[in-house]
Amino acid sequence: MKRNFMKKILSALTVTVMATSMLLTAGCGSSSTSSNSSAASSSNPEDYANALQGKKLQIACDVSFVPFMFPDENNQYVGFDVDLLNAMSDYLGFTYELQPMEFTALLSSVQAKKVDLGSSGITITDERKKVMDFSDPYYDSATQILVKDDSDIKDFDDLHGKTVSMKIGTAPVKYIEEHYPDVNIKEFNTSDEAYLEVARGSADASVFETPNMLYYIKQNPNSHTKVVGTKINACQYGILFPKHSELTKYFNAALAKLKADGTYDKIYEKWFGEAPQQ
Repeated sequence: MKRNFMKKILSALTVTVMATSMLLTAGCGSSSTSSNSSAASSSNPEDYANALQGKKLQIACDVSFVPFMFPDENNQYVGFDVDLLNAMSDYLGFTYELQPMEFTALLSSVQAKKVDLGSSGITITDERKKVMDFSDPYYDSATQILVKDDSDIKDFDDLHGKTVSMKIGTAPVKYIEEHYPDVNIKEFNTSDEAYLEVARGSADASVFETPNMLYYIKQNPNSHTKVVGTKINACQYGILFPKHSELTKYFNAALAKLKADGTYDKIYEKWFGEAPQQ
């Protein structure tokens, strides 16, 4: 009896460790090009207008992922995801409160149902879909390299033996570790910290997601940095929910409505300067 009991304890611990390890990567990489939502999008989005009227949702977010969610000069959270959430709120009728936290805490909070959902440029991956649900994709992304304007680094194969600054816990870290084991990785809590290492010459390059790097360069022209390299690890972002959440179908319907009436395109153009590619 004691032996069988210990086997059950070890088995439970193994499942817990495996589930946690699947979550500790963010950003593009090992991604899926389609979501695995707990419910399909409504064939008629209008069915869900004001469906969440009176509900106040708690939303976990990583507010260091510019331009998807970040604090402005007045310390108010802004970004692509904030505008999208506001438009969904107007359609579905809910109010919400943002719960800022580090990315790994965001993932565990959603999985443990401590919050209603998570949003801030979260990559849809097969590993995450095993333990949580995603909305339909709302943004297509990829991974590239940030370097100084005068750098000799042109593509990923030029990173061999170099020092690369990266945001901790992200999928690009795993990619570099697996494909370029001779790279010296320096990890930071935010992408901006990683980019600053490049700008001041303390790192040869940084590897992260293209929209975040392009926005950094736009906002920091004196950094004298640029984006180079082949676009790899194409991925998609989705809103994250606890497994089997009833909210998924409502947010899918809202996303479909916003794309159909042109609201989504306006938000996209505001942050990225051009209409989304079809």
